[in-house]
Amino acid sequence: MVTGWIYFVQVILFLVAEEIVQIMAINRVCYLRPDPTFPIDHVIQQGLCTHIIIAFCIIDSNGELSPNDSLKEMCIKCRQAIEKNGSFGTKLMISIGGGGAGGFELATSTAENRSRFVLSILNFIRQYSLDGIDIDWEFPSWNKNLSRRVERVNFVYLLKDIREQFNQIEVMLGKSLVLSTAVAAQLTIIRMCYQPKEIGKYVTFINLMSYDFYIHKWYWPFVGHNSALHSTSSNLSLASTFTTKWAAEYWHSQGVPKSKIMVGIPTYGKRFTLISKDRNHPGAIATGSNGDCTYTDVCIFLRKPETIQKFDDKAMVPYAFNGNEWISYENEFSARNKAQWIVNNGFGGVMLFSLNADDYKLRCKDEIFPIHSAVRDELIAHETTFNV
Repeated sequence: MVTGWIYFVQVILFLVAEEIVQIMAINRVCYLRPDPTFPIDHVIQQGLCTHIIIAFCIIDSNGELSPNDSLKEMCIKCRQAIEKNGSFGTKLMISIGGGGAGGFELATSTAENRSRFVLSILNFIRQYSLDGIDIDWEFPSWNKNLSRRVERVNFVYLLKDIREQFNQIEVMLGKSLVLSTAVAAQLTIIRMCYQPKEIGKYVTFINLMSYDFYIHKWYWPFVGHNSALHSTSSNLSLASTFTTKWAAEYWHSQGVPKSKIMVGIPTYGKRFTLISKDRNHPGAIATGSNGDCTYTDVCIFLRKPETIQKFDDKAMVPYAFNGNEWISYENEFSARNKAQWIVNNGFGGVMLFSLNADDYKLRCKDEIFPIHSAVRDELIAHETTFNV
């Protein structure tokens, strides 16, 4: 009888220890776009991510989920890879929305519409054995007249409704469900579109999109860092808020616990065309933007004759130029440094966008996914030190 009690106590202690380890773990949230050739097995085997979010699922004209075949196939492929490799701690999710996606206005406009939308989410979770969902509404109430400001309120109602439904079905499913939302990092968007403290009540965590700080516009014709860690400006101008540090700290100051903030690191870069090849510093004038580039594209650019690489010691990110071509990007060093800053400052983890934009074609070095690997190694080192 005593032996039985000892065994029972040992089991309880083991489960408690497992829970402590889970609490101490630093999240590595990775976005993934559907791609039939994507090496998902490697991602799972190497433990690059604690959460994989497949993006994006759209909303149909009835205000319900409308997943396409490629997203469904990616869900199946990821789940099979997780089970095959015994990585049951890896959470599998989908992201709903994405840049330019519509449907949220209708889906959240009334309690009845929200109920129908949430039901379609629950059905998809059950069908594909998901561990949760991510809401990527870009952006409620943004650039709308005052009559549409209700969208940011409806956004909170949606998160509340989803959380309440998740709480009800978690026992039946035998697992906790993750609810995250991707949010902007720019001051003007945050103020107009969100109620941060209310959002923080219902989500498991937010995915802070701390990138796209410099996008070429006629009224902002400058080159700049896609995702600077620190500001290079000593004044309090709007540009001084275009940093990862400012955005993460601002969301926390508005009522979101640090533990619920996954700070974004991009694996893609931004390309610009300089007005003059002789004026190539951050803040120089550009005639336009050539869009995004993957880290594979970046490495190819860096190997071109006459490409000059620079590292901004204040912003803590690299940039490069060749003639009139100018790029802002992330590399292993800057990503690792950001990961270190994130954990040292008590945030819940890192969000990387995206797996697809990291190099898995061996054009950068002899290891695929170099940025994700650098972040993983940095965070695991902190976890090990912390747990000991």
